[in-house]
Amino acid sequence: MDENEKPGRTADVKLLVDRLEQAMAEKGINAAQLAEKLGVTRSAVSYFKSGKRQPGRLMLCRMADALSVTVDYLLGESDELDIANLLKNPRIVQLVTCFQDLSDRDQQRVLEMVQLIRQTANPAVTDFGGGD
Repeated sequence: MDENEKPGRTADVKLLVDRLEQAMAEKGINAAQLAEKLGVTRSAVSYFKSGKRQPGRLMLCRMADALSVTVDYLLGESDELDIANLLKNPRIVQLVTCFQDLSDRDQQRVLEMVQLIRQTANPAVTDFGGGD
């Protein structure tokens, strides 16, 4: 199963395509430039933009990173375009600061714990959308 073809979350494909195009326009980059940032071919980006393929969790994270937006924004679960606005929340800054000091293994464990908490709070949540 290719991580770049299976959706990290169930998402409306048209909304994902619209958000991807909007974020690219905001950033002022074309498909070739995004492909270079993502380390994929231009045709892969074209498939994502056309809705023929849906990016997996890891690719969604890479896209969000390259476009300076959140995965939630790309998936239509947030209207917050700029990740900088999220950093105005002191709790998020505190979490990021603590998180970056952890080993890769511990970061993964934290993500799994957060997912468990989210699933307990909302059983409809099935996927975190973070890295693998």
